[in-house]
Amino acid sequence: MGLAAAFAFAGYIYTTSVFCLSHGADIKTFWTILFAFLSISVFWLFSDANFNIQTLKWGAICGIFGVVLPFYLYARFAKEIGSAATSIIGSAELPSVLIFSVLFLNEHLSFYSVFGSILVLSAVGIVFMGAAKAK
Repeated sequence: MGLAAAFAFAGYIYTTSVFCLSHGADIKTFWTILFAFLSISVFWLFSDANFNIQTLKWGAICGIFGVVLPFYLYARFAKEIGSAATSIIGSAELPSVLIFSVLFLNEHLSFYSVFGSILVLSAVGIVFMGAAKAK
């Protein structure tokens, strides 16, 4: 699942940077959310999860605040803040997910998840410092 999520996110970044330059944030967000909904629906069909009103309510809340709003704001303001700041903001997602999953979901962190988060942040920092020195 993690590998599928990584490919989906890489596809989103590639598509928005290459094919969607002429479209606005509304169109980018619509296609992103539609693809995410269809992908999740396929996995949902083959799972044994219960579907009820509570699931629909929390799914809608998570969808709005976890997919619609972040992707819309990312697509809307990425051009205005520049590529370096956009990549830093994008890479801040990983450690924030780790922190909030521990605080609110009582998840246990492994060495590999902490190491991976530090590795990603270090790589972004190195790229950002190299871009700053080039200017």
